[in-house]
Amino acid sequence: MKPPVKLVEKRREISLLQPYGRIKVKLGDYLAKRQVTRNSLAESIGVKFQTIDHYCKAEDIMRLDLVLFAKICCSLQCELSDLLEYVPPDSD
Repeated sequence: MKPPVKLVEKRREISLLQPYGRIKVKLGDYLAKRQVTRNSLAESIGVKFQTIDHYCKAEDIMRLDLVLFAKICCSLQCELSDLLEYVPPDSD
């Protein structure tokens, strides 16, 4: 059985990015460390739980919403570097 076309396109897009490394989203780890629930964060910045949950799971994220991350940093009083990490291509 062949994978869906969207999945094939996404894999192709990911493989094109790998020579440059990737950005690791550490939001889920940060929330767990600070004992903040996804639901409370979503409510505090006025977004849906699913939006926060998507970034916490950090699966198949191709683009980041910088306005959302600015809201998260403001709410959690943290730096962007607490939530995102550059992973060089050799580290994968």
